[in-house]
Amino acid sequence: MPEKEHQLHEREIFIRDTLTPAESSSYLLIILTSAFIFLCANPANFWLLGFLLITAPLSIAIIKLHQQTHPFFIDNLWLKYLRLSIPALYLLLHFIIGTISPNLEIVEINNTLYNQLTDAKAWLPSSSGNTILKTITFFGFFAAYLVVLNLLIIPKSKAFFEKLLPKLCCIVIFVTLIGYVQKILGLSKAFFTEGTGQTDFFAFFPYDGHWAAFATIWCGVFITMALKRSTKNNNIMHTMAPYYLTGAVMLGCSGFVIETNIPAAILLISFSAFLLIFAIHFAKYSSDENKDNIVLVTTLFSCLIFALGVFRFFSPNKDLENINLLRKSAWDLFMERPLFGWGFESFKEVLPFFIDDRLVSVRHSRAASDSLQYLAEFGFIGCLLILALLLTLWVKVAWRKNTSYFANYLWLSCLPIVFLTFLDSPFMSPAVFFSFFLTFFIAVRWSTIEQSKVDEVDVKRPHVIAPESERGVPYHIPSLEEDIIK
Repeated sequence: MPEKEHQLHEREIFIRDTLTPAESSSYLLIILTSAFIFLCANPANFWLLGFLLITAPLSIAIIKLHQQTHPFFIDNLWLKYLRLSIPALYLLLHFIIGTISPNLEIVEINNTLYNQLTDAKAWLPSSSGNTILKTITFFGFFAAYLVVLNLLIIPKSKAFFEKLLPKLCCIVIFVTLIGYVQKILGLSKAFFTEGTGQTDFFAFFPYDGHWAAFATIWCGVFITMALKRSTKNNNIMHTMAPYYLTGAVMLGCSGFVIETNIPAAILLISFSAFLLIFAIHFAKYSSDENKDNIVLVTTLFSCLIFALGVFRFFSPNKDLENINLLRKSAWDLFMERPLFGWGFESFKEVLPFFIDDRLVSVRHSRAASDSLQYLAEFGFIGCLLILALLLTLWVKVAWRKNTSYFANYLWLSCLPIVFLTFLDSPFMSPAVFFSFFLTFFIAVRWSTIEQSKVDEVDVKRPHVIAPESERGVPYHIPSLEEDIIK
C-alpha cells in the first residue's frame, strides 16, 4: 500500500529531516564500510578485516554522540544497544572460552606429528586451528555487525535512508560493471588481485556463489527503490525508477554468467519474483499512461526468468554426492556436541575425524550449508540466539499494522538468503553478511519510524513534562512585552 505521512508542521519536518552529528557520522561510516567491503569482498583479505576492526570502536563512539546530540527523547539507549548485541556478545564469549579450551592437541608418533581430539567437555565451548587467523576473522565479522547495528538505533527519520540507499546503489552498480567487464575480457583473475586459480569469480568476489547471494539482496533493494520512485509521478520516465530497474536487470542477469548452479538459480528466481511484485504493485498504484504495456512486458520477462531459474536449479551437479556427504558430516559434528558446538571456524579442523572415507583425499573448509556449519560450530544455543534476534525484529516489520510496502519489500530481499543458507555458504562472505543485516535493519528501522510520532521514535511512552536541561529541541518562552501586546 502507498506510504502515509503524518501531518507535520514545517518546524517538525525540519528537525526530523536534518541530520544530527551522529546521523552524519553514521552515514559516512556506512558508506565507507560498504565501499571497502564490496570492493574487497575476499573473506581472507587482511586489509578488509583490519579496516573493520577500526570501525567497531567508531560505531560505539557514534552511539555516545547520538546520546548527546539527539533532539528528541531516548529511552534506555545503552540497554537497547546491549540487547541487540546479545547474539554477537554471546558468540564473542563462546570464541574466548573456546580459544582457551581447544578440542585438538598435537601428539608425536614415530617422529611424526598428528592431531588428536581432546577430552574437552561437551558443555563448554571449544575451538581449534590457527588462533591468529581465526581471531582476526571473528573480530572482523563482529565489527561489521556493530557498524550496521547503528542503523537500528541512530536514524530518526526516513530522510536518512533516502539519502543513504542511492549512494549504496551507486557502489553496487560500480562493482557489477567491473564484474561484467572482467567476464567480457575473459580475465583469469579479478583486477588488482592475485586470483584464486579458479574461474568461478565475479567482480571482487572469489567465489561466484557469494556474488549471487550479494546480487540477490541488492536486486530486491533496487526494485524496491524503483517502486518508491515510480509511484510518485504519472510518467515513470520522468523519475529515477528506470535507472533502478536497469540496475536490477544488471544484477539479476548476472545469474546467467556465473558458474555455480544453485546460487545462480536462487538469484534468477528471486529476480523474477521481484519483477512480478513490481508489475503487480505498478498495476495497482501507478497512474502512468503506459501502465498496461509496462505491466505486460515486466510480467512476461518475469515468467521467462523464472523458467530459466528453475531449469538452472535442477541442472545436474557433478559434485552433489560430495556436497551431501559434507552436510552429513556437519550434522554428525553437531550431534556430537549439540549445545555449544566445536567453535568458530573449527569445521575444517575436526572434519577429518568424522568425514566419509570418500572425501579424505581433499581438504574441505565449508559444509556447503551455512545452517549446518553454524550448528556444528556454535551449537544449538548459539544458533537459537541468532534466530531469536532475526525473528524478533522480523515480527516488528511483518506483523505490524499499516507497515509500508517499502519496509516489507526490503526484508523480502533478505528472505532468499535465509533459504540459501541451507544449500550454500553465503554468510562466509563479509559483503553478503554486511548487506543482509544492513537491508534487514533498514527495513526494521523504517517500519519503526513510520509507526511513531516524530519525537517518539525511541520512547516507550511520551514524556509530557521534562526539565529544561533535558530538552534538545529549541523552544521559546514569550517575554512580558509579548504578553502585554497579546
